[in-house]
Amino acid sequence: MNTDTQRKILSVRQRQKLQADRKVCERELNGGVVIPTERGGIQAIPERLKLRIEGGMETLGHDPASAQRLRNIDRALADGSPGSLSDSERSALEKERKEFEEWAPKNMAPKKMNSLKAKDDGFSKAVDAAMREHSPEFTSRADKYQNAMRQLDPDNPDAGNIEGLRPN
Repeated sequence: MNTDTQRKILSVRQRQKLQADRKVCERELNGGVVIPTERGGIQAIPERLKLRIEGGMETLGHDPASAQRLRNIDRALADGSPGSLSDSERSALEKERKEFEEWAPKNMAPKKMNSLKAKDDGFSKAVDAAMREHSPEFTSRADKYQNAMRQLDPDNPDAGNIEGLRPN
């Protein structure tokens, strides 16, 4: 595996959205032009209605942009898939997870600080904590944690959610 923590692993919801988009693209390419209906469903125009007459020539409604989009979706699904982990990779990700779960709460603003007003005591501490939480170091470590969690538990929609680590 090639340093998977450097690439973004897709969440369950992101994968589901891309798979739904892929089905729409396939319908566009195979079954005709797809148009959304008022109720959110999809209606495909039959092949015989796709024929257009422009300047006396009949052309199919084949859309090269849909084919390119389908390739892009396939690439995104392949690049963002969690893949399989060897035992050594799994233990390294578990170690990274534990380290972040110990480090993060010390560098996150507590939940109670989110509702402070500028005139309240402790507001400046809340601002300092929020600044630490939005630092490049924290962001980088949080991204690595999210990728690690999505690899360790790819079917968990909440894998990589750091809000559970936030102190009270």
